[in-house]
Amino acid sequence: MISNHLMNISDIKKSQKEFEQMIEEETTELEFMEQNLNKTKELTEKMINMLASFDKRLEEFESTVIPIHRSTQKITRLYDNIDSALTNVNSYISYYDLANEIEGLISYGPSEHNLNEYLDTIKKLREAYKYVSETPFESFEKTSIKMGRILKEGIEKLDSLFKNWLNNVSSSIDSAELENENQMLKINKIQDDLKMLSEYLYTCKDKTNENSKFFEIYVDVRSGYLLKYVQDIHKKTKDQVLTQYQPGSTKYIDYTRDILKIIKKEKEFSKKCLVNSCVVEGYSKALTPMIDQYIDVGENIIQQVNKNMIKKNITDIFVIFDIFCVFHEQYELFKENVSGTPELEEKLNKVTDHIVNCAIIFFKSVYENIKNDTSKTLSIDGTVYELTSNIINCLKRFIDYKKPIETMLIEIQNGILKINNESLSSQPVLKEGPQAYYNNIIDTLISMLETKSHGYKKETLAKIFLINNYNYILKNIQNTKLSEMIGGDIGSKFNKLIKTQINLYMECWNNCVISLMDVTYVQDGSIKTTLSKSQKQNIKECFKNFNNKFDEIYKVQKVYSIPDTELRNQILSEIKQIIIPMYGRFYKKYQNIEFTKNPSKYIQWTTENIGDALDILFSTSTD
Repeated sequence: MISNHLMNISDIKKSQKEFEQMIEEETTELEFMEQNLNKTKELTEKMINMLASFDKRLEEFESTVIPIHRSTQKITRLYDNIDSALTNVNSYISYYDLANEIEGLISYGPSEHNLNEYLDTIKKLREAYKYVSETPFESFEKTSIKMGRILKEGIEKLDSLFKNWLNNVSSSIDSAELENENQMLKINKIQDDLKMLSEYLYTCKDKTNENSKFFEIYVDVRSGYLLKYVQDIHKKTKDQVLTQYQPGSTKYIDYTRDILKIIKKEKEFSKKCLVNSCVVEGYSKALTPMIDQYIDVGENIIQQVNKNMIKKNITDIFVIFDIFCVFHEQYELFKENVSGTPELEEKLNKVTDHIVNCAIIFFKSVYENIKNDTSKTLSIDGTVYELTSNIINCLKRFIDYKKPIETMLIEIQNGILKINNESLSSQPVLKEGPQAYYNNIIDTLISMLETKSHGYKKETLAKIFLINNYNYILKNIQNTKLSEMIGGDIGSKFNKLIKTQINLYMECWNNCVISLMDVTYVQDGSIKTTLSKSQKQNIKECFKNFNNKFDEIYKVQKVYSIPDTELRNQILSEIKQIIIPMYGRFYKKYQNIEFTKNPSKYIQWTTENIGDALDILFSTSTD
């Protein structure tokens, strides 16, 4: 145990010694660190002192540099101002001298050889004039005035060149010279130059107070040229007298075609010669005087036609349909070339409207003239009524104008053509198409003739009147293209009307022979040759009644007339079929029987001389 205790004490001492040694080492290390910290503190204090000194020096430097910097900026601005002023002064000096330098060139004027130089000079002058005009220096006032004068003169010279070129190309256009290739190339070159010059002069607008008049010049030159170009056709059309108008004879047709061609050509011409911005207005205004002149001629023709219609003279109305036909044929060309020009569209549409209104008045008047006919003058021989002849002749003239008339009526029916006149638009007959219109005229004519026939005191003459008129209408329809225009079974319709009137007319001849019936006296199957007094008296009465009736009818009707040979022969044949067989049988039975001591008193006619007498009927008028 004691040995163990001694060992423990030894270990403790050993550990104590190690601990003391470790403490000593730590103490040494702490002393080293303390020395280092002291050195670092000294260095830090020195650095702080250095930085404080550096900051102070920087403040001193800034206070020295800032005034210098400000002075430098001020000097720089002064330099820039001086430089700008010198530049402006140099510009003023150059502009001041420009007017004198270019005055000679401007006064000389432009030509093909110096045009580019001239245009460049005008451009410089415009810029200088604008610059000087805005300069506040009084010393430049005289220079500004001089520049304005020279600039005005220069632009006027360019306008004059534009006018000369335009006159040259206008005098050549559409002439025989165009067939020459060299001349054509020359014209194309002038047109190119005109377009280039118009583009240049257009840029002068609103840039200065001196604007070019090239547009006004273009309108003036071209409008004058176009008026001159149509002068001959205008005069011929204006001076033409429209009497019994023949299809296609009005000069206004050629005039219209020329106008439409000119509109197209002028549009193409303006595109070649004018700046794009001015093309539409240019050709529109250039065409206006020519169009106005053309419209005036058309209005005069329409007014004359309207005046004649009031007088019931329709001899020249058909010129309207020829003009309408041309307008209708050329519609696409017309539409294409006036599109975008409201004034031209309105002017030319106005002509079309007036043509249509005039035609509609005519359509209505044909119908109304029949319906409202107040004439009481009837022919004494029952021949064709004058209005019948006039209406049929009018319809026959429709044949020559079938296309424009039917086109117009169809377009009215379909609402393509508008009727501006309210009193005309209320006419249903104009809104049912061509065939309905023609048939309305025919039906109204039939109704009018039936009414007029009541004006005859003699029923037979009334029937002859209707027969003649119906036959006249029928023959004129059948022998012309009216049958195609009217359509339907028009021939059958009038044949029935004629047949009905012939049957009614024949009743007078039936009454003539009725006294010859039921008077044959028979005995033992043969005709009696010896008659009683009363029988003889009956036979006398029969002959007497026949003679009186025949003479009465013949005396009245020998002044009647049927001009149509075929119709006359037909009616005479039917009369003979009624009279001659009946009278022949009666005459043959009793010519050899003694029923009177004076046979010639009662037997006044033979079948032969009855036929001869009838052959003279209805022939008083020339066939």
